[in-house]
Amino acid sequence: MLRYLQVSQLATDAIFGWFLLSWLVTRHFLFISVIKSAIFDAPRLIKYEWSVERGHFLTKTALGAFCTLLLALEVGPLCFFKFATRTYVTVSPVDAVYMVLDDLPCGLARGFRQGCY
Repeated sequence: MLRYLQVSQLATDAIFGWFLLSWLVTRHFLFISVIKSAIFDAPRLIKYEWSVERGHFLTKTALGAFCTLLLALEVGPLCFFKFATRTYVTVSPVDAVYMVLDDLPCGLARGFRQGCY
């Protein structure tokens, strides 16, 4: 979107780099601290109890399944970060989008790239 505002390539690359840095901090460092807390702190702080009257439904199996799903949820952001970082290092982000658009038929790329009209 910054390309259409005619912002310089250096600024768009810097903003994408800032996005990657914020993604790394929030999706990996902070999320992994949540996973660590769920695995190590929750069993110590939360009593395992199955009580319908009180609304407590935590068992070792439920906590184990929850932690497993949290770990599985980390896989997607890891794959995205690997791809985005490789793109940022090897090709500028805007050029990578144009490379994808160049492979599309002109009808699909209309409006994004000049020369298809």
